[in-house]
Amino acid sequence: MGWFAQPHFDHTLETGWVAWDRAVLRGGASALIESIGPIVPSILEISYALVYALAPLAVAMLYFYKRRENVDEFMFIFALGVLLCYVQFPFLPSDPPRVAFLGEDLPSYETVFRRFNLWMLGNYGIHTSVFPSAHVAGAFAAAFGASKTLPEHRWVGRALFVIASLIAIGTVYGRYHYLPDAVAGLAVASIAYAVGSRQIPGCGKRLKRVGARGLEHQTSCV
Repeated sequence: MGWFAQPHFDHTLETGWVAWDRAVLRGGASALIESIGPIVPSILEISYALVYALAPLAVAMLYFYKRRENVDEFMFIFALGVLLCYVQFPFLPSDPPRVAFLGEDLPSYETVFRRFNLWMLGNYGIHTSVFPSAHVAGAFAAAFGASKTLPEHRWVGRALFVIASLIAIGTVYGRYHYLPDAVAGLAVASIAYAVGSRQIPGCGKRLKRVGARGLEHQTSCV
């Protein structure tokens, strides 16, 4: 992504975004999250780290429940959600709040999980833009995709929605993203779901599969 980065001379965008963070975090959100010590902050950091595993987990569930024919549909929604974020990064060069506003509104607890996330972002993260949040968009796109492709096993989609919500909260609390980044990430995931629900490559075709007993079953990706 660095190949497409635009010059970034000031923090005009970030100054506007951080005002929302200050209102929410200083208005009681940080105190509420830290009210019982490092437990909730640790849960948020763990959830943030799990973002990389959500899509593989959803695909594994599709295989486990013998819905292999729906993997392409899930991956279309998930990939579209992430790539719609990436395509915007060159036009919105920005730094995360922990960099642009060094030392401001940081979590009170420096857990091992937070150190892991900072290490991951420092070594393997994208450093050209933070808007919209690809973490949030990818997490919610995975949740939307799982709900769409595994409607008979609702617990999978619901679990992913819970984790995605924790990720969205964690991005702002941990100062990885601004509140508008997280909101925009959710909006991007919703767009990906809306587009994916209407136009999936291969959808509309009737697929035939031979079962273990030689019985023919009709399946479709719509």
